[in-house]
Amino acid sequence: FFPSNAGFGTDTIFYSFTNSRGCSNSDFQLVIIDTVPNVTFASLPTVCANGASFSLTGGFPAGGFYSGSGVTSGIFDPTQSGGAGNKFITYTYTDGNGCSNSVINTLTTLAPPTVTLSAFPAICEDYFPFALSGGKPIGGTYSGNGISNDTIFPRISGAGNIAIQYRFTATNGCSGQSSRNITIDAKPAKPNVFIYGTDSLLADVNAPLYQWYYEGQIYPEISKVIYAQLTGLYQVEAINGTCSSER
Repeated sequence: FFPSNAGFGTDTIFYSFTNSRGCSNSDFQLVIIDTVPNVTFASLPTVCANGASFSLTGGFPAGGFYSGSGVTSGIFDPTQSGGAGNKFITYTYTDGNGCSNSVINTLTTLAPPTVTLSAFPAICEDYFPFALSGGKPIGGTYSGNGISNDTIFPRISGAGNIAIQYRFTATNGCSGQSSRNITIDAKPAKPNVFIYGTDSLLADVNAPLYQWYYEGQIYPEISKVIYAQLTGLYQVEAINGTCSSER
């Protein structure tokens, strides 16, 4: 039985049987063929392959369901659709008689740019503001704590590992982003020098490293406490990474 050839409406189906003696009998049933619903599906937007998820719309009559690559419960996720290209989205609707119809539509996802950001060297928190670079393709923008107009202000950013984002938008309207941390070292306070014991000197600031001076010249000691072999003026710098204190 081919419903599509019979057309909609009521049809009579006969069944006849003849036994080995030539005797026959028959019966019939009525079959009602309903029309399939008229289903439409409005055009879909073009989106970036790394864009945000969104609810699919445009299928009529309402109450059907959407299916296809990247589609879950009526939500289209471009990042789960298999990359850039044409995606075939199906809208299926079933009416009260149990008859279904579907329409397929095309949704285009565009390729985002490949964005990279070079590593940043460590800097001291007292560095002057400077323009950021290293993002490719060129022409994007930098953002992060203490960054304004693609310039970083270390004193505003503060000490620590500061995240820097570089974002670039291609001619197709799609954007990509890359991130790097920059280490901003805290500048130690100026140490005071105290006599320690009978023949040693002590710097009163804690730091990873020290540089001592005798009469303005570098003295070959780098620890917090030193043995003072000579009589005269001793000074010390506390050093933390790229930062040196006053002396």
